[in-house]
Amino acid sequence: FGALLALSRPQHLTVNDILTRDLFIALGRWKTLYAPCHALDRLRVSIPVNLRKPDDYRMPAANVVSMVFLDRRPKDLADTERLLWGIHRQMDHIKQTGLKLTFVLCLRAVQSLPGGIARLAAVDRCSATGVLTNLGVLLEHLPLPQTEGKLTLDGAVLEGLDIVAPLRPYTCVAFAVFTYAGRLGITLHYDPHPLDARAASSLMDMYVEQILSSAEQMRPLRFWQAALPR
Repeated sequence: FGALLALSRPQHLTVNDILTRDLFIALGRWKTLYAPCHALDRLRVSIPVNLRKPDDYRMPAANVVSMVFLDRRPKDLADTERLLWGIHRQMDHIKQTGLKLTFVLCLRAVQSLPGGIARLAAVDRCSATGVLTNLGVLLEHLPLPQTEGKLTLDGAVLEGLDIVAPLRPYTCVAFAVFTYAGRLGITLHYDPHPLDARAASSLMDMYVEQILSSAEQMRPLRFWQAALPR
């Protein structure tokens, strides 16, 4: 995790930018091996976006989120630096212009139509290739003693934990990323109907390998003045 921070901060990137870029690359590599796609096909990653306000943080839990969707074609994955800066610019544009509210506003509009939500939530269509949610640093505000960043209580040490992201029908994979005790954790929730354990494990390995590769690249990146994807 520290290496990703060191890589992103001097370039005014976010860790999420790198994680999203690396997921697109891993999905592209994986599909080439297991499910070759047409050049015009799209990979779509769905990303939850935090909409919490200051008052929400005083609650034990507040599920106040929206969703944004990033699309890329296979040809967009060839230049990894351009891909990274394109994702950064797109996500920054979404945050600065309020586009992160689009999903919520669409739900509100559809809700006013008879049967609108039911049709939107139908399970007969694919809304995304995969989901990526970054939950940030876990349990950092709990008022408990720590040993090497790990929570302790009466001699017991919480060595680690797993967080699993939910899946919708026809979205085959969901990655959850989190940080605990200074270490980055990743879990994969996959649909066992289209994917077997071997295929899912291969995708997970490709994603982890790509993240490790990014963490090792401590060189300055070129700033691509990339237009937002059309």
